Amino acid sequence: MKIPPKLVCVHWTDAFDSSNGWITLKEYTPKATHVISVGYLLEDNLMGHITLTGSWFPSDEDEITECGMITHIPKGMVNIVVELTAPNFSSLDLSAYGETHPSQPHLTMPLSPALDYPPYEVKVPHATNRP
Repeated sequence: MKIPPKLVCVHWTDAFDSSNGWITLKEYTPKATHVISVGYLLEDNLMGHITLTGSWFPSDEDEITECGMITHIPKGMVNIVVELTAPNFSSLDLSAYGETHPSQPHLTMPLSPALDYPPYEVKVPHATNRP
């Protein structure tokens, strides 16, 4: 990709509802749901929304041609958008996939942990392996 997409962090207030059943309004206290989403900005994708993608295919095109995990956030719900420092993709070693990067062949970084590193396990204190 000639120009990588912007990596952004979007702070926004999501829509929410109350619990089901009858509610006594004097006792009801609505609580807003604040969300933080991080992704690559797909500009001018859906009118009135900020659109992010979590995954995309690098190519020689001027813009993203294929991506996945798209999120559309209504602009009226956005509190702030912060541009993050995007990773430098020019150092990826694509040779394992039959691709090369001719301008910087001396810089290499494994494209996938599975190519050069043993598997690893992520441990989360509150997670369980039980179904």
